[in-house]
Amino acid sequence: GKILFMFATNRPDLLDSALKRDGRCDTRVALLPYNAEDLAKICPVAFVQYPDMKSDIKDWLSYTKRCEGYSGANIIEVVRRAWVYAKRNGREAIGQKDMEWALADYIPQRADEIENARSALYAILNCSSNSLMPPNWEEIQDDCEQILTRGRGPLLADVVAVAASKDDPQGANN
Repeated sequence: GKILFMFATNRPDLLDSALKRDGRCDTRVALLPYNAEDLAKICPVAFVQYPDMKSDIKDWLSYTKRCEGYSGANIIEVVRRAWVYAKRNGREAIGQKDMEWALADYIPQRADEIENARSALYAILNCSSNSLMPPNWEEIQDDCEQILTRGRGPLLADVVAVAASKDDPQGANN
């Protein structure tokens, strides 16, 4: 029979280089942080997790544009907090006032801009096929490189050096 292994990590730089050599993992896919449009599609998922929750909001994008760097769990927590706030104030459904309050109140635990850029760039540099990349990957790569080089010289060089050495951990080809 065939054996299939799947790995998922938000820190591919910490994986043993033996796991990353060609032939060990046939396909590497870049999973990049969510953008505002992705987060807007995730908001309705909260209503599946919390069936009693209702909402009058039709355009989630107007809220998720302010949630750069949020994970899916972060945005669902914002929606949940908006619902709690609405219920506390006698409303049966989440409205604009509730979402505004939840966005102002919630402080997500998340990586800083440099860590997010480093992780996204590393994912792009380690993807095994252009066909598996998101459509705007080049734009994301440019944005990450700008963040990492903005007065922080060696960070980009470190990320690129680690990605380049993934198949040659001992530097035999140098």
